[in-house]
Amino acid sequence: MGAVKRFLLALTVCLLLPASAQGQSRQFGSSLDQEPNANFGCETRPAFTEQSSNGDLFPTPSNQADCTWWQAGVFGQQNAQPTGAVPGDGRITNVAVRSGPNPAVIRFVILRLFADAASGNRQCCFFVSETPLGRPTPNQVTNFTVNLPVERNTNPQNNLVTQDFIGVSAVTGTGTLPLFTNGQNNTLSGYFSGNPVAGFYYPRFGALPSDSPNGPGRREESVPGFVVTMRSTWVPPGTQAPPPPQNAIPMNGGGNGNANGPAVGLPGRTLVARNGVVPLQVRCLLTGDCRGALTLRTRGAGASASARRRSRVLGTKRIRIGAGKRARVTVRLNRTGRRLVSGNRRAKLVAVVNLGAGGTVRRNVTVRRAR
Repeated sequence: MGAVKRFLLALTVCLLLPASAQGQSRQFGSSLDQEPNANFGCETRPAFTEQSSNGDLFPTPSNQADCTWWQAGVFGQQNAQPTGAVPGDGRITNVAVRSGPNPAVIRFVILRLFADAASGNRQCCFFVSETPLGRPTPNQVTNFTVNLPVERNTNPQNNLVTQDFIGVSAVTGTGTLPLFTNGQNNTLSGYFSGNPVAGFYYPRFGALPSDSPNGPGRREESVPGFVVTMRSTWVPPGTQAPPPPQNAIPMNGGGNGNANGPAVGLPGRTLVARNGVVPLQVRCLLTGDCRGALTLRTRGAGASASARRRSRVLGTKRIRIGAGKRARVTVRLNRTGRRLVSGNRRAKLVAVVNLGAGGTVRRNVTVRRAR
């Protein structure tokens, strides 16, 4: 894989150039004309095997909960599209994803390269930020509104260049990645001028301590002939973002949204406790099982930081709900929960569903005593 990394090193160093001033929004990445055809998700990883002496990568089990793919660029063609490299300092405000019939649950991630402008030496890559989870609409282009600050600049004091890229992370077992392959994927013959190159990480970028700016960074792997079917909208500082496309899905915080709702569907705002038990109707919106825990907690929202830290667990129930299924989950309140509900006919709580790599969904609820 070392030769593969050197190919991508040369490619990304070419991209580490100061961007020209931009006064308006720009789109970059895939043209979205190509239908995803790779037909694998994060449970599969392209890797060298004993049969790879001819330069081919072969699909192997990843044994990871998630992964990240990003468009490194076009080999031998500086600043050509598609690329995941941001045009300059500013914000990414919208990401359009073209999906196949079974799209995975995804999030977007910003990763950063550092390079010395004089020597070309670089460090790659470091985690900057990521969005909540979302699910694209099958067989369509889904627009997600985001708010992701990004950088592409040179520091005149120390000649340090920063270059941000946007990638897409997906959850294992939830569907396929938004990837198109032209079949030119051989690592010995596929790195030719004009062939797109994609980078990838397993597990997802941002999942390991090494990914943080305080860590050593994580080197990428790459494969030629892949296009991440994703197009991003960038706006420079001080510029108003263009209006979001119709039916765009918010993915800029406050929960784990997707085109059909969150990763799980939670019940209405008011729940009824009977004999210390709170029933909830929960629907799994993933294409794989929803496995995790449902917890009722005191809110602490709007209170002091110390009060938020004192948010108490009032009851927890492990859950496993089949893909697309609805289940009745009963949470038995502990002593604190029973006392709170009995002493206050309408207790303001928060229901938290933690699905591990599938994300965390929160919803404010009110629990009242049964009459």
